[in-house]
Amino acid sequence: MPFFNPELVTLVRNQSLNAERTGTPSAEVQQAMTKLGLFKLFVPEQLGGLLMPLPDAIRLFEEAAYIDGSFGWLTSIGAGGGYFSAFYESAIANQLFSPTEAVVAGSGHPTGTARRVENGYLVTGRWTYCSGSVYATLFTASCRIADETGQQPNSIRAFTFRPEQVTILPDWNAFGLKATNSHTIIVADAFVPDKLVFDLSRPPIAGFGPIFSYPFLPFAEASFAAVCIGIGRHFLDEASQLAKQAKTSWAATKPERYQYVQAQIDQQKSTLEACTSAFYEALDASWALTAAGQTVSEDLSQKVGALSRGVTMAAVSGAQQLFPHLGMAVVDESTAINRAWRDLHTASQHTLLKAYPAIH
Repeated sequence: MPFFNPELVTLVRNQSLNAERTGTPSAEVQQAMTKLGLFKLFVPEQLGGLLMPLPDAIRLFEEAAYIDGSFGWLTSIGAGGGYFSAFYESAIANQLFSPTEAVVAGSGHPTGTARRVENGYLVTGRWTYCSGSVYATLFTASCRIADETGQQPNSIRAFTFRPEQVTILPDWNAFGLKATNSHTIIVADAFVPDKLVFDLSRPPIAGFGPIFSYPFLPFAEASFAAVCIGIGRHFLDEASQLAKQAKTSWAATKPERYQYVQAQIDQQKSTLEACTSAFYEALDASWALTAAGQTVSEDLSQKVGALSRGVTMAAVSGAQQLFPHLGMAVVDESTAINRAWRDLHTASQHTLLKAYPAIH
């Protein structure tokens, strides 16, 4: 664990079951995340951020998710929100992102409508799955721009809301990633001034760092894949531990069971390690181009995305292959291995980790 010290690992894991039950990380864990700057990994240094190179941050996401799925997911989502800091004018970015506790929640799906008014827009909409919503200091969400007839043309912008403009609907009821506050947010006729509107399809402010020149889609795909890698590794390690603990009792009824299950675990670990290695190789290659001031080709961007989906599938498939052979302990929702299984299947449902090739 190169980034997280043993004390934090113990803290998060000891509190993970209670965090599931309450639906949110404890105040102590939230404070630790803020102190470590986990929500500022992609915030420029002049705004108090760490501006971590992308490959380092992706490996950190994996590490966080290995500790606990919800912890890893919130780290990835919270850090990702800091990426938007380069799309505001400098004074506004400083106001929004320089506070120590600054963290963004929101959604990129354009399920809101914005109507032009003097000096800004009136925004109405609702957005689902806004992780970290309970403790966010600001919200961002995408909307379609309505013209004077009320129609919605193809123009899409991202809008920034203050917490007092947002109503949180506590409807996150998934069977995994329970402690992520991934609730629906609602705004109704909220005024958003022009200075708090940005367009992700346009280049960010120059000079903030190479991360803002990296293509956004593989950035997001790799972030979510890293969480799945970390959870998948945790599941496999818990499976090994469970098998060792059950070895004697298994031997009394089915002597061959332990050897078979351990061989399956070793095989799934080997597969996941190989897919993870290929994933990081492509990610590192794409980042090397960006860091050198070069453009990442569309082919390489697509390769990072494809390998993100591939390694996610390897993690999920490995868990599914092993689950039926691990006995009743794996179905107990209070156990770490069950939580990892549920978290992995929830995280891997993200649309960016799915691909549907055309059938000919």
